[in-house]
Amino acid sequence: MPEVVRTPEGYKTTPDPAATGTTALVYRPGGVAGGNVFTDWTALMAAHGAIEGPTFIEVDDSIVSPAPVPAGAYDLSDTTVQGDRSRSTSLTLLEFQEGATLTVFPPRSVAMRYATVSSAPVFVSNVPVGPGPVLKLDDASLQSEAGAAPLIRVDAGTINVFCQGGGLALSNPVIDLAVAGALLNLTADWSAVVLQDTVSGVAGTGVALIVRSPANFVLNTFPGPTYLGSLITLLPATADKMGYTPAVSANWAGTDPVDIADALDRIAAHVGPVT
Repeated sequence: MPEVVRTPEGYKTTPDPAATGTTALVYRPGGVAGGNVFTDWTALMAAHGAIEGPTFIEVDDSIVSPAPVPAGAYDLSDTTVQGDRSRSTSLTLLEFQEGATLTVFPPRSVAMRYATVSSAPVFVSNVPVGPGPVLKLDDASLQSEAGAAPLIRVDAGTINVFCQGGGLALSNPVIDLAVAGALLNLTADWSAVVLQDTVSGVAGTGVALIVRSPANFVLNTFPGPTYLGSLITLLPATADKMGYTPAVSANWAGTDPVDIADALDRIAAHVGPVT
C-alpha cells in the first residue's frame, strides 16, 4: 500500500512499496492468512527474514487488538512499520508479550503504538562508539504498561529518537538510561508529547531535548523523578524564548520585560496601532 507521510507542506502519499523495490507484508491477527497477509507473528517474521533489502510491514489490529508479539527475538532492521493512518482517535497497537525482544528496533514507524507488558526490556541499545540507533516516529508512540519494564534500555552509548507527532506516552518509564554515560537525543516536532516519567536514568546520564514546536509541547514536568541525569533543552529562537534585560530599567513602567516578545508587545501597545 502507499505510505502517507506528514511534511511541512502537509500530508503526502509516497509511491507503493512495490514500486520502490520494498517488499510489503501485512500482519492481521484474527484475519485470513494468504499471499503477503499473515495472521501469526512468527510466520510473518520467517517471511521477513527471507527478504533481502527494505521491508514494509503494515499492522492491522482491526480484528484483534492489541496485535500481539509473542516471546522470541526479532530483527526489524531496514524495516518501516505502519499502522492505520485513517484513524483519528487511536493508533494501531502492537504489544510485546513476556519474553518478546527486538535485536534491532525498526528505524521508522508510522501511525503506530508500541507497548510492552514484559518484565524485561524489549530493545537493549549497547553501541558504545558511534551515533547509535536512530528511531523515527511519525505519529507513532512508545509506551510501557504499568508494572512492565521500560520498552527500551540503553546500556552504552547514544540512542536517537525523532518524534513527529506521537512521542513517549503513559507516564511510565519507556526509555531507561541504565548506566552512567548513556545518552538520549530526543527531538520533538509537530504535536509530539513526552510525558513526565517516560524517561528514567541513573546519575551521569544525559538527555538532549530538542523541541521544534514549543507551542505544542509541555516542558515543565519533564523529566520526572525517576530520571537522575542531566537535561539540555534546545528551543527554536522565537521571541518568547529569547530573554531580554533592559539597559535602562527606568524606561519601563512597572516590572521589566523578561523576553523580547513581552517587550515588543508592550512597545506596540504604547505607541498605538502599528501599520
